[in-house]
Amino acid sequence: MKTELRKLSIDDGSDVYHLLQQILAEENGFHNDAYGLSIADFHQWLQRKWEISQGINLPGWMVPSTEYWFYVDDVPVGTIRIRHTLNDALRQRGGHIGYAIAYSYRHRGYGKLMLKAMLKEAFEQYSLTAVMLSTNSDNMASRRIIESCGGQWEKEAEGEVTYWIALDQSHIKRKS
Repeated sequence: MKTELRKLSIDDGSDVYHLLQQILAEENGFHNDAYGLSIADFHQWLQRKWEISQGINLPGWMVPSTEYWFYVDDVPVGTIRIRHTLNDALRQRGGHIGYAIAYSYRHRGYGKLMLKAMLKEAFEQYSLTAVMLSTNSDNMASRRIIESCGGQWEKEAEGEVTYWIALDQSHIKRKS
């Protein structure tokens, strides 16, 4: 099995579009604002997401974040985003990383593989030494994924559990 984490490109095509149509707009705390878009609107969405990754025209409440697609044997099965930094609101709810696997690809271990790949990216490309993730309290699958990748429970509040994962070179080598 070949896996790959690919950064959003404004040239992404129908394979990514179809992936995003398989992930609901709101599910388990993950927000997919590409769900239900037309293909023409999808291309505008890609452009805007690229701008967000570059910190271009961000509203005051937003931080730069980059979208990635997780491919298994050249088929996109999931999406994951990393916020380059945290603001006060994200420290309370949301954190650095959010992810979702398309429904038809769940329960195959892809979420864990995708998060491991993103942790390596967070350390190597964004120079983060720790990342915060949160998930709905009742989302046991996501909690198991986060914990299996080194997540340390911090708190539970308002139906959400918050974890931190420390990142360093030995963690990346050991967990990859």
